[in-house]
Amino acid sequence: MSRPVTLVVVGALFAMGCVIPVFPNHEPPPNTPALVLGRGSTPQDGIVQVGNRDTLIANGQSEFTIEVRVVDPDVDQPLVGLVYVNADFSGESARPIPVIPQQTVPLNDGDDRTERLLEVAVPLTALPEGCHRVTFTVNEEYFGFPPAPPEPEVPDMVEEGRGSWLVAVTSNMLPMVDVTQCPGGMPEEM
Repeated sequence: MSRPVTLVVVGALFAMGCVIPVFPNHEPPPNTPALVLGRGSTPQDGIVQVGNRDTLIANGQSEFTIEVRVVDPDVDQPLVGLVYVNADFSGESARPIPVIPQQTVPLNDGDDRTERLLEVAVPLTALPEGCHRVTFTVNEEYFGFPPAPPEPEVPDMVEEGRGSWLVAVTSNMLPMVDVTQCPGGMPEEM
C-alpha cells in the first residue's frame, strides 16, 4: 500500500473512532392540567336552576346532572374527578371533602381525543334550598384514593383542572333564590 493511501485509511479509522455522538436532551413535555368546561344546558359559571327540590325528591328524583366537558392534551392519561359543594379552596383550611369522591372521566376514541364528555350527577340531598357553588375538579393523581385524595405536600404543585357552577335550589316553600348570596360570589366576581 502506498503511503498516502495508508495515511487516508488510518486517518479515516482514527476519525471514526473519535466521533463522540451528542444526544439531545429530550425532556418530556410538562403535564398540562386538564381544562374543565360546562356544556349544553349547564355552561360553566352559569346559574343552574333546580326548582321545587322537595317535589323532585318526593317523586323519586335523587340527583340533578351537570354536563361537563374536560379538555386535556394528554389524551391517554386516566383522569378522575371530584365533586364539591360550597368548598373553600383558598388554602386557609384543610382540603374540603368531596360529595362525590370518584368520578371517572372517560377517554375519547373519537376524532378530537382531547375532549372528554361526561355527566356529573349531584345528589339533591347535598343541596338544601338556597344558592350553592358546585365545583368539579379533575386530576390524574386522584386515581386510587377513595374517598378523597391525599392532602398534597406542596399544594401549589397540584395540576388540577377545576370548573364551578352556581346552583340555585328552590323548594315548594322558597320560590326565589338570591344568587348574589352564592358562596364565592357571582361568576363575574370570580
